[in-house]
Amino acid sequence: MSRACLAIPVLVLLAACSRADGPRDEVLAAATIGPAGGQLEITEGLYAGTRLVVPGGALARAERITMVKPAPPPANSYAPAVVSGPGPYLRVDPPEVGFAVPASLRLPYLVPSVQGYGSGNVRVLHVAAAQHHYIEPPVVDAVAGRVEFPTNALGGYQVVPGVRAATIGDYLGALGATVPLEGGWSFTYEQQLLAQQPSFVSMQWRIDTGSFAEAVYLDAVTWRCAARAALSADWLEVWDTPLDVLLLEPYVTTPPVETTTRIHSPIASAVPAHTGRATLLARFGYELPLRFGAREFRDVLRVRLLVAWERPDLGTGSREQTFWFAPGVGLLQLRQDGLIRQRTDL
Repeated sequence: MSRACLAIPVLVLLAACSRADGPRDEVLAAATIGPAGGQLEITEGLYAGTRLVVPGGALARAERITMVKPAPPPANSYAPAVVSGPGPYLRVDPPEVGFAVPASLRLPYLVPSVQGYGSGNVRVLHVAAAQHHYIEPPVVDAVAGRVEFPTNALGGYQVVPGVRAATIGDYLGALGATVPLEGGWSFTYEQQLLAQQPSFVSMQWRIDTGSFAEAVYLDAVTWRCAARAALSADWLEVWDTPLDVLLLEPYVTTPPVETTTRIHSPIASAVPAHTGRATLLARFGYELPLRFGAREFRDVLRVRLLVAWERPDLGTGSREQTFWFAPGVGLLQLRQDGLIRQRTDL
């Protein structure tokens, strides 16, 4: 478990401080736990799934422990209960109690409330008497919407967003880096100017199977996809209607794009050798956490491309590709025509 401490005073009292004439704190669960250990759990409502497990030897004497939903704070005041986050704020009292052996605390969060980043990219805000810090939970269940972590202290807790990528481009990893994939495949993300699409600041996603290399081309600013190429066969297919990739699934139901195409063969030729037609579909979204060996990636971007073509040189056909990326790491795996190739150097 890692913690990021912020020595910032927190203007909140952790003990019950409701005004007699206003909203009051609500005790959701309570138990007396002693040196033999024990547990406390909430099984209903918004906080369902919350559980504190205290092992034997963690407490020197019996303590009355409560889980409290704090009363709404007064207007125009700061309190952790109003911190934006996918999880509700919970106070576990008394805050001065510490554990000689770490206890385990499980907290719930609302997965549908996680928007704009991976559903597992969350951490825990722990509010103590004089400061607050963040805890990176070792266990995140992004399906059930729960995190679990060891703790030596009580106080206020809330599941909040994790560290987020500054831009969607941060998911792509290092420009020019080639990553190895299963089966001897590789993937390279690099810049590649296309004379046939001069208005695009093109980025090339190159896939090399070891015996054949192909690529798709996207604008680095708008993420509109404008072409694909069979590098080994030396042809480039330019789409007269570029495809918007940044359409969030499953909320977007835009139908596939139908476009005319220009086929340049060889790739360097200025005049197309053929023309054709293509039907294009693209979507992006955020994936559940992916694990590679001991490493778990909780903020995963997924991009899906589907191309169906009609060409005088190739006839008709289709290709579906899905790419999974993590911030600062780049490609994690790709699926081409139903077969997933995972990265082998993680």
